[in-house]
Amino acid sequence: MKLTILGKPKNFEQYESKVVYHSHNKYILDFEEPNDIVKFLKENLENLKVVSGNDLIEPKKYIQQFVEKVVYYSDFDIAYQKIFDRDFNVIGAEFFCKFPIYPPLIADIMEDTTLLDFKCLKKVLERVNIKKWNKKIFFNLFTQSLRRFDFIASLISAVRKEYYPEKFVIEVLENALDLKESAPIFKLLKKYKINIAIDDWGSETAGIDRIVRLNPDYVKIDKSITWNPKAF
Repeated sequence: MKLTILGKPKNFEQYESKVVYHSHNKYILDFEEPNDIVKFLKENLENLKVVSGNDLIEPKKYIQQFVEKVVYYSDFDIAYQKIFDRDFNVIGAEFFCKFPIYPPLIADIMEDTTLLDFKCLKKVLERVNIKKWNKKIFFNLFTQSLRRFDFIASLISAVRKEYYPEKFVIEVLENALDLKESAPIFKLLKKYKINIAIDDWGSETAGIDRIVRLNPDYVKIDKSITWNPKAF
């Protein structure tokens, strides 16, 4: 993937890129992955501009446009990982979309992730119907989407139409939630029997008091705790 820039780029070698053209302060760089373009531009926000057609675009603006274009117009596959209870019985699986750009980068850059989450949701529901999956479906949302009542209403409608709501579990990151903001959303989901799971609990500033107040149906403990013998 080629990127044309004006300026003095730094550290482009570490992002799996190579210079295919260089004249004065103009560079054409070739990258292996879209993630590398995003990370490279984030490191060079102040010292270059991106050439797009006849326009010079600030890196921050170009990143936004680039990420939206890549994730909305690219096709992506569904993957899953099984989830076990304490007796090692399979209770469900976490289904997720293999986006062409890392989810943390998407979350950091995109203000509105609802269309992306809904596109992913439809693919997941199609897959579980084809596979005749009869256990819990864990679905991880971007925090930005969880704040939107209109998106949550659409999600509830889609789940009720395609699958049994009580088998559907929305995963959220506890440390990214605002308790006051989340309360009415959680109440609406529980009203329609959709379960809620706190994902990666213990990874950052998680606390038992917040778990008690959020009252989720499941708590998925972060591996930094489960893999650490000193945590017990």
